Amino acid sequence: MGYTAYPDKILYAATGGTGTLQDAINQAQTTKLPLFIAPGNYTTGNLVISAPVRIYATPGMVMLNPLSSTNGFTIDIRSNTPGARISDVTLEGLSFYGGFLPFATQVDTGARYVYGQFIRALGNAAATNFNAIISAYNVDKLRIERCRVSYSGCCGIAVWGSKALIRDCEVHNNRIAAIYSADNYSTEILDNFIHDNDNNSIVVMRSTIGFDGTIVRGNQVAQTSADFGVQSGQVAGSGWYGNGLCALNASDILVTQNVFLNSTFSGVRLDSCFNAQVANNQIYNCGETALMWECPVSSPSGTPGDQNPYRYEGGVVANNVIVNAGVGISVTNGWNGGRRVTITGNHVKTVTRNTITTNDPSYPQYQTTGAGISGESDCVVSGNIVEDCASGPGIVLSPGAASNGSTRKSVDIAVGNTVKGSQIGIAYYHSALGYSLIASNAVEGSSGGAIVAVTLAAPYYSYTRVPGSTDYGTTAGGLYSGKPTANLMIGLNFAM
Repeated sequence: MGYTAYPDKILYAATGGTGTLQDAINQAQTTKLPLFIAPGNYTTGNLVISAPVRIYATPGMVMLNPLSSTNGFTIDIRSNTPGARISDVTLEGLSFYGGFLPFATQVDTGARYVYGQFIRALGNAAATNFNAIISAYNVDKLRIERCRVSYSGCCGIAVWGSKALIRDCEVHNNRIAAIYSADNYSTEILDNFIHDNDNNSIVVMRSTIGFDGTIVRGNQVAQTSADFGVQSGQVAGSGWYGNGLCALNASDILVTQNVFLNSTFSGVRLDSCFNAQVANNQIYNCGETALMWECPVSSPSGTPGDQNPYRYEGGVVANNVIVNAGVGISVTNGWNGGRRVTITGNHVKTVTRNTITTNDPSYPQYQTTGAGISGESDCVVSGNIVEDCASGPGIVLSPGAASNGSTRKSVDIAVGNTVKGSQIGIAYYHSALGYSLIASNAVEGSSGGAIVAVTLAAPYYSYTRVPGSTDYGTTAGGLYSGKPTANLMIGLNFAM
């Protein structure tokens, strides 16, 4: 094996030439020529890229494998000067196989700590040395295209503090995450095939809440499991694992035109994300909540409610198709500051109450609520079609106060929705401190009431109609309109 310098490129091949693959990378960086890797299978240890370079191969024709039988390898992209930035690095058409081997080195304790906040996995042996097959730090104009990254002992691709494009790659069978994006800006994760990853497929996060601007578009994401430290019949955690896309503290992100199939927990799960959009996605077969938007139950800052810096505000959930889930769409934890999300034009079908057995000691076993759409605190739920929530409500409004002692009251609205075949059609909280408006909805076949007050009882979180409460969908032949309580307005609805 070795490299040969030509006027227009550096060629690395299985025969001929001199030096290692690292020598070829160094030569390409020095001469500012692209590095072409000829077809073949190659073994390598850790590689370093520290200057602008393009490394490419014919897609599907080059495989890089670990040299060691005990440790995986990483291609580490960063400046040789600590804290400095590099730019214009391209990896194209390369395939990487990690053999599920652990990494000998850990990228840095800060990054590992933040990720541990997110997935609660720092003590797990699989994350002993948190790293990735492709790791990049402080890189501008990073392009990873038409690559295959598989069988990493930790992450497939991990990018910190960079502006990256990850496009048209296949990333599969990685232990912790397929693609991990941390503290980046305006990164694009586009048109990738991401499948059979063990605990999360795509992770977009920031160490503190702030603008992120990542676009996640056009990806096919399938078979995301949750298996950290589980015993037979369990899944790992109670929501931190098993998600097609997880986002934490990442504001102004756009998640659109993706297909999420067979996620153990959620297809899309957002935590403390301001002003994001989740639109035009297909989400199929989620064990828990297909699309979850939340903020921490207990604030990391110790500040409750609408002063909580880790809350979320603003968001769009639009035109998604969701089929088969334990909950369809949940915008929740409004009492801890989350608020102001529109939920419009979605199709939600076949939601059931699923029993989930976990290795999380706080939630060893629980059931999903079976709700089609649940919105809290200044949510507008409009123009959705919800069908076949046979063991729960089609739509739930929870307009509670934002926090303990807050004077702000929220308003939740359900207008122009169609709900068919649900146990309860549209539910509202009887003791809510905020205001609800329910108007111009069509509800068919709700055995437990068309528009009724409910309570939510632990530990299995079942929505139960308040005994003796009026069904405002059927009163006066389904033509009830009025303000039965100070915080509830019922317009004309059609109950069948």
